[in-house]
Amino acid sequence: MDEQANLAPDAKQPGYVAEIDLTPYSASWGSQPKHHGEIDYVFPGRAVLMLPGREWLAEPEACEWDGPGEWVLDDKVLVCPCCGLDCT
Repeated sequence: MDEQANLAPDAKQPGYVAEIDLTPYSASWGSQPKHHGEIDYVFPGRAVLMLPGREWLAEPEACEWDGPGEWVLDDKVLVCPCCGLDCT
């Protein structure tokens, strides 16, 4: 298995800040959308957090959430509570 698969996308792409080992949480990074909702730009490298037992209500491109993020993984990652997009 690729050792970088469980690291935040910054380990693979420039521009992203957080480097978090997701292995202890059995989590992984999913798709990397180009926008959040209809118009919100997503910085390259940001991805959807895939958490076991958690299904997001929307895909990032169709997400209409406009409220605060949700801290997950022992307050190490901030995500959109509707679509799971990383906003740390």
